[in-house]
Amino acid sequence: ATATPEASPGATGTPGAAATAAPTPTESATPAATAEATPTATATPDDREAFAKAYQDFLQLTQLSRKEFELIIRAELIEQRLQDQFDESIGERGPQKRLSRIRVTDPALADSIRQQLVDGADFVALHAEHSTGDEGGEGDEGGDLGWAALDALPDETADAVRDLPAGEFSEVSVSGLSFDIFLVTEVSDDQPYDADTKSALVESQIAQWLEVEQARVTVKRDLSDGEASWINEQILSRAQAIVAAASG
Repeated sequence: ATATPEASPGATGTPGAAATAAPTPTESATPAATAEATPTATATPDDREAFAKAYQDFLQLTQLSRKEFELIIRAELIEQRLQDQFDESIGERGPQKRLSRIRVTDPALADSIRQQLVDGADFVALHAEHSTGDEGGEGDEGGDLGWAALDALPDETADAVRDLPAGEFSEVSVSGLSFDIFLVTEVSDDQPYDADTKSALVESQIAQWLEVEQARVTVKRDLSDGEASWINEQILSRAQAIVAAASG
């Protein structure tokens, strides 16, 4: 008969099982870490008093009452929300025209250049010879201004090119002390907006909205300061209601 060796203490559990059962450092929460709470900053009476004094000093510097200043802040917040709302509604692309321009400061020269175009002269060549408008955003190739949405253009420019198809040039358009002739080089119903065009479209939408709202609440007589203030408050309240409804 063969004697079976005595099992040594601890031989009943396998080393692997024992290692698995032992808690790892990541499984054991450190008491100090779990018990420690993030401190919360609390304004002290001294802090509030210092803020109130600084606020009052600021109002005196601006020569605004507290109500006036808070109305300005409220208006700016609502304007930003309106900008965000219109930015979303406009989207990222839409109908645009690609324009080139010849700009001169002499009205007689502008008329002469347009007549030369009517007679078949080359727009690019006339731009190279006469245009003084490079500081107004014209590119090197024949006065290229890039793509533009009509609602993002100055009124006089938009009116000059609104009905023009690709390949046609405008009548002479007056812009301040300059005289412009535009050529529509391309037309697209679905062109991506660049950042400047998108910003201009948002500003145009806000201006149109304000015009409608002011017409809706303005009374047809001379306004006192109190009445003017009331109208502004009505406009702000209306804007706030629109933003609240849009955000759900």
